[in-house]
Amino acid sequence: GETADSGGGLDFLRTEIPAEDPTNLVWGPDDRLYVTSLLGRITANTLDPLNQVIAAQTINSLTDAWGNRLTLGIAIGPESTSSDVVLYVAHSNASLNNGQLDSAVVTRLAGPNFETVTNVITGLPRAPANHSINSIHFGPAGRLFIAVGSNTGSGAPNTAMTEFGDRAEQPLSAAILVADIFAPSFDGTCQNVSDPQGAPPCDVTTWATGVRNMYDFVFHSNGNVYGPDNGLGAVGTFPPSAIAPCFGYGDVRPVGDGGQNPGSQSDPLHLLVEGGFYGHPNPSRGECIFGDGSLQGVSALPNYRQPLFNLGDHRSANGITEYPFDVGCVPLGGDLLIANYSVGDNITRIVLSDDGQTVIADEVLVGGFVNPIALTVNPAGTIFVAELGSDQIAALIPRSLGCWVPLTAPPEAAAFAGSAMLAGRLFTVGGRSAAGRVSATSSYQPLTDTWTAHADLPGAAREGIAAAALNGALYAFGGTTSGDGSGATDAAFTYDSVADSWSALPPMGTARARATAVSVDSKLYVIGGVGTAGIPLASGEVFDPATGTWAALAPMSEGRDAASAFAVGSELFVVGGQSQAGALASMESYDPGTGLWSGRAAMPTARHSAAVGNLEGRFQIAGGEGAAPDRAALVLCEEYDPATDSWRSIASLPEPRVGSGSATIHPRVYLSGGTSGGAKSQVADALLSFEF
Repeated sequence: GETADSGGGLDFLRTEIPAEDPTNLVWGPDDRLYVTSLLGRITANTLDPLNQVIAAQTINSLTDAWGNRLTLGIAIGPESTSSDVVLYVAHSNASLNNGQLDSAVVTRLAGPNFETVTNVITGLPRAPANHSINSIHFGPAGRLFIAVGSNTGSGAPNTAMTEFGDRAEQPLSAAILVADIFAPSFDGTCQNVSDPQGAPPCDVTTWATGVRNMYDFVFHSNGNVYGPDNGLGAVGTFPPSAIAPCFGYGDVRPVGDGGQNPGSQSDPLHLLVEGGFYGHPNPSRGECIFGDGSLQGVSALPNYRQPLFNLGDHRSANGITEYPFDVGCVPLGGDLLIANYSVGDNITRIVLSDDGQTVIADEVLVGGFVNPIALTVNPAGTIFVAELGSDQIAALIPRSLGCWVPLTAPPEAAAFAGSAMLAGRLFTVGGRSAAGRVSATSSYQPLTDTWTAHADLPGAAREGIAAAALNGALYAFGGTTSGDGSGATDAAFTYDSVADSWSALPPMGTARARATAVSVDSKLYVIGGVGTAGIPLASGEVFDPATGTWAALAPMSEGRDAASAFAVGSELFVVGGQSQAGALASMESYDPGTGLWSGRAAMPTARHSAAVGNLEGRFQIAGGEGAAPDRAALVLCEEYDPATDSWRSIASLPEPRVGSGSATIHPRVYLSGGTSGGAKSQVADALLSFEF
């Protein structure tokens, strides 16, 4: 797997599944992914949790019965069970440029190895071009809904001899059809042999008309039906008359020159309703008006429905699905996902209004595909995208990049305070407020969104304190009474939250400010910082509360002032900070068992004075100050996964933060204070929470 390009507060764990010429796909009740190929072969894939193929069954029953067929639609029958899956497949003549008249069929595949082949509907329209029977879906009351493309570019044949030739529209072309195939007397034989433009002699009817080449549509959980359509991209013509009967050839001259060629059209997204007309004329149905009628100087048909949204030009917007639920804090549930086969090669995310009647936002959700033509989502939320141009299915597991939420600000915000989680609260100690350095101890209770003041830290007010919690007690180490290391102290204290009191501990071996502190295996590690000489320290020391003693550690590979640290099991990780040369991106880890430091994957962004969190077994680094020459206060946040020794970007802070206090109180990380904006002396009077 790999991380794909992201949008909308998400990234994606991506896996490629081999698939020759995939055209459509559906997830079955047997937890298999069924994929149609361009010429009729079907593959049923069994996948592991990371979407690697465990087993693949090739289903040849359709091609055994029919030979090669242009196969663009597949649906799971409502009669299916987890042990007895029934497939319905939409297919037509195999030619992509000389399609046989009325060759579109819906076939049922059932039984062992899907070898029982039943043609449910036959004789549906097929254009000379690749407009054919497209996606099929079972809808309300178990009826089968069928998307059928147009026979013409814009409603009338013409003499331009494009890929559409001179075949006229038919009563069941350019429409969403409906068929009650389970009705006892259902007749699915639709070809009118004597008059192709005459009434079809079957029980298949139009449900919505005027859709030019709607490849797919979706029954949304809000009760609506949505579908993207393909706008005209070739020479097309609307009917020669706006009043029925309007049969005959259209004039290929542009509308402005007196002809009936409307020119290139964008791809619309439609909100489909029964009986609605969506703009593509069909003389065999008496639909003679193109779109809203403006190009013909007439009013629209009474049942004409404007597009819900303009998806853009030359997108070939094809597959569509509804994402079923939110991804962590990202509100993806109910959004429409649309595959853009041509311009973009990506997926558009459509956010609907609460009533589903309007589009309130759109964005590129994820890209990097090659001709994505169809997509579906399985119950676990994995998005499967058929890439016709690269012979594969892209399996995308969405992952939240997180969300930042403002909370009640502390009574007196501070930067460069010590911070830790104790008894389900965020504690901050000392730091620098807008009025100067402070000795205050405060705690934030997430359950009530309130702050409480506690006993001040003894001694002179200072900033750059290293704090950690262990066994129900809070510890504070070092700090400085000046803006640099000249005021660094070796003082160490512990706080008893029950007695609300501080007690002195034996001093550290080295005076240090802006060090980082972490508890590991009942001991407290204090690493790096800056000493009284103003030089970043590579040294570290460990305090054992059981004996009240300090011991020196082996030095890091380089001095680190204002680094961030976290523990993974018994291993200590230290990342970033600043050396005398500036901000660092490097990371190293310490093994107490061997007493050795080892290099780890560097952060993408060098920084110091960043906040740190620990969610879902991964570690979040937020804000801080960046590298020279800008030394900018950062909004960028990044996350480290120790399982893979790798980093990814996550949601940025709403505004820059340097020297914020932080603690993880599951399932959130809390950031208090820090400096913000261009002036690093400006203390941020704010508290933020982060969650996935």
